[in-house]
Amino acid sequence: MRKQDMNRDWIATARTLSEALPYLQRYAGSIVVVKFGGNAMGDEDLPQGAVTFLVGPSKKRVAHVSKCILCVRSEYFRTMFGTGMCERDAAEVVVPDADHTTFTALVRYLLTDALEIGGEDDDDAAFRALALMWLAQKYQVRRLELLCARAVQERVGPRTAVPLLEAACATENARLVAQCRRYVAEHSGAVRASG
Repeated sequence: MRKQDMNRDWIATARTLSEALPYLQRYAGSIVVVKFGGNAMGDEDLPQGAVTFLVGPSKKRVAHVSKCILCVRSEYFRTMFGTGMCERDAAEVVVPDADHTTFTALVRYLLTDALEIGGEDDDDAAFRALALMWLAQKYQVRRLELLCARAVQERVGPRTAVPLLEAACATENARLVAQCRRYVAEHSGAVRASG
C-alpha cells in the first residue's frame, strides 16, 4: 500500500470518528441495539420475527426478542428456532427452569454484548455470575460463559468461597474448585468468621 493511500485511509477514519463523536457522547452509558444486515438478514434458514419468553414458574415475560439475533448468537437457539422445530413459528416460548433476572441478563447479553453483573464488592454478584454462567452453558454462549467464569473467580471472598466451592464441585468446574480451595486454605480465619 502506498503512503498516499495510507494517509487517505487515516483521513477517512478521522472524518468518520469526528462525525460519530456527538452520537457517542450523547448515548454514552446507554444500551443501543444496532440492527444488522448483511448475510444474516439474507439467510432464509434463519427465522424472522420476534419471540416472547415466559420465564420461571410465574411465567414472567421477556418480550419481543429477535429470533434472528438469537440464532446468530447461540447454537441452542439456532436449533430451537430451526427448520422443523415447533418453536420456529411460536410467538411464545416457556422457559420453566430459569429465573427472570438471570434469563433477562442472558438475552440482554445476546442482544447487546453487554454483561452487567454488579460491583466487585458485591458478594451477591458472584452468585448472579454463577447462575448466568450456568445459563450460558445451557444456551451454548461460550464467550458469556467465560466472562461469567472470570467474574465468579474475581469475586471469591470470605462469604462466597464455601458456597462457590460447593457449586464448583457439583458442576465439576475444576478451575473454580482449585481457586476456592486455595482461598479457603489461605484465608481460613476470615472464611470462618463470615459464618
